[in-house]
Parts: sequence; structure tokens; C-alpha cells
Amino acid sequence: MNVMTKPTNMNPLLAENWITRLLQETNDLKDYALIPDMLLDPEQVTTQLKHAIGKVKGNKEKANFRMFIDNGQRYDLLEKLWNTPFHVEQNLDEWIQETIGYEEYCFTFNGVMKWNDWLHTKMTSEVISPIIEHVGVPMAGIDAYAFTANAGYTPFGIHEDPDHSLIFHLGPDEKHVWIWKREEYLKLTGSSDRRFDPENLVQYATHYVLKPGDCLFIPKGDFHVFKNVGFSSFLGFILYPSSAGTVGEEGIKMLTKLNGNQPHYFVKEDKLENSIYEQIDSITHSYRHDLEKGIKQGSYFYHLLLKSNGYAIHKPIMRERETIEGLREATLVKPACFPILHIIEDEKITLFIRGRLLQLKNVPGIAECMKIIDSKTEITYSNLIAEMTNIISSEVAEFLVNCAIQYKGLIVKEEEK
Repeated sequence: MNVMTKPTNMNPLLAENWITRLLQETNDLKDYALIPDMLLDPEQVTTQLKHAIGKVKGNKEKANFRMFIDNGQRYDLLEKLWNTPFHVEQNLDEWIQETIGYEEYCFTFNGVMKWNDWLHTKMTSEVISPIIEHVGVPMAGIDAYAFTANAGYTPFGIHEDPDHSLIFHLGPDEKHVWIWKREEYLKLTGSSDRRFDPENLVQYATHYVLKPGDCLFIPKGDFHVFKNVGFSSFLGFILYPSSAGTVGEEGIKMLTKLNGNQPHYFVKEDKLENSIYEQIDSITHSYRHDLEKGIKQGSYFYHLLLKSNGYAIHKPIMRERETIEGLREATLVKPACFPILHIIEDEKITLFIRGRLLQLKNVPGIAECMKIIDSKTEITYSNLIAEMTNIISSEVAEFLVNCAIQYKGLIVKEEEK
């Protein structure tokens, strides 16, 4: 049964007041800084990372892996990584080497939290929520990735990132990083191009040695390069910048989904112009939305989808419908960091559950029942249904609860062994 991974402990993962220290050391996220001993249990996070990798084989969704060998990306090795079984008891470094056939590599796993409910919940509660409280809402969302390597310098060369990077080093071995302020690097090299000769430039950089538990922040635009000493991993958070362009683009995408988007493969040449106009008209001249209102509402809907998923851009792997059967005595956990949201418009109610959108006819009682689900911390399936059937029919109650389970708005608690 696909259940929530059970952690070895429920102690805090991060040091007390870590966000205050981060903001002080980085001048409110304007400067780079290394802050030691911020992650209290890097081994526990490593274990959960291994659980996430162990769920990849056999899943219909392909994990967002990248593999680099000798400074080049190797797409041909991904199938091996996707299809080779991995168990949490295995040595991760040995498994990667045996799977790909190389001793030195750099391996990245983007969207890692979608593959592990516990990791997503803990990191949202202890990393993202404090950022929201002290800094503000990440309007464009965040992504979490694992970077695992047993090689020298990272294959990207000296480079800048278009987003802020917040990194927690897991170890077990240390890792080196050199960082240049953007203006200093441009003055030094005369270009923003990547450089693959770091040994000629490291003397002009700030050098840090990352040890397990250390936190590193690199603001957008500053140049940097890592060097691995032995085998190690880190967990990184990408904090995406928001602009009118990115918000508007998401609004258009959402407007297209809401208003319908019928595919067309071929059209006669003499009807091409009219066909294009008709397709656009189906989006912009919908009976539901005019263009301006639609883009604005679509952008807001996208924000609600992010909020419902703890602002992570990757939705969790859905639970298979057939595994929801037989849950009447199961205990359901409702993580507070993943609110179930809704909007009522005309005769429809739109639900936002862990980054997924569900539109239903606004049957009286649905909104109240979703508030009931969202208010729970832990409750049995049967008790939740019983409470909801005081408001709506048992059929509708079971449909709503089953959808919340399938989308991971409710997580099935692992049975004690």
C-alpha cells in the first residue's frame, strides 16, 4: 500500500530561529552566506531522499532526473536510473555507480518533494512557512531538488542562476564552493559566459567548505562553482522570481484550461487564418470570461494552486484510485501546510487540492464539508464521512474525501508495526 513514509523521529529538522539567522547573515537575502549547523538531522533527510528515489521505478510518471558525466549531460542513462530498483538500505553512491557504469558523476533530482510526502510536509512546515512569515509569499513558487555527486567540479562550470538558491548540505563528505559577486565577476572576466577553468579564478572568490548540516544561500545573479570531495548530497530550494510576464503566462494557461482548448491537427491553407482566429476566440471570447478578467482570474487561480501545495511547483504523485478502496478504518492525516481552498463562482465551486484543480457543481454543503476536511489534524476515514453526512449525502461525502486522498490533500497514516 502506498502510504506516507514513516520517519524515524518527529524532532525539528532545523535549528531554532534559523530564518532569523539566515536573514541577518544574508542582509535580507541580498548577499551570499554560509551558516553552519542549520540542519539538525541531515541523515534523516538523506533517508527520506532515498525513499523518494526508491519510489521512482515502475511509476507512470518519470522522475525529473539529470545525469552528468565528464561535464556532459547523458540522457541515455536516464532509463537505467528510472528502471533500476533502489531500496533505502542500499548505499546510494554504489547504486548510482553500478546503475550507470561510471565512478564519477553528478546526479540531480528536481521536484524531489513530490515523491515523498513526509519530506514535502516537513520542508514546507520548517523551511517555506518561516520564509512566508518573515519575508513574504513566493509568488512564482519554489522547487526542491537534490544534488548528488562523486566527482570534482560541477559540470556547469562557473555560472549564475536566474533564481535565489537556498541549500542544505547533507554530506556525508564535505563540499567546496567558490562564489563571486556578480559585478566583481563581470569586471574580472569581462563576460557573463560560463567558465570551465575555475582554478584560474578561485583566488578572487569567497571560498566556503560545506559540512553536513550547513546552510548556504546564493542570491540570483552571483557566480559560483562547487567542487565535490568524495560522495555527498545536498537539498536545494529554488526561489523563483515573479514578473508580469510569468504571472500573465500562467494566467493565459489557466484561462485556456477553464475555457476549453480543442486540438486541431490539420486545416486547409485557405482556412488557416480563420482557424487561428477561431481558436483564439474560443479562449478570449468565452461566455465565462473576457480576456482581461480571464487572465487575472487565471493568474489568481494559479496562485491558489501553488498555495494549496505549499508553494511547490511540482504536484505530488497521485494515489491510485484502486488503493483508496478498503480505507474505512484507516487514519487520515491533514497537513496544515497544505490548505484545501475553494472559490464559488456562479453555479460552480472550484477546489484547489495540493496543486490540482477540481471544478464541481456547487451542491449545497460542499464548501462547508471542505472546511471540515481542512480543519482536521488526524481522523479516521469512517468518522470523517460520518461527520460530513450530517451536511451532504454519503455519496458526495465519499467522493470528496476520496478526491482529497487521491490528490494527497489527505495522507493515509502508516500503520504501526
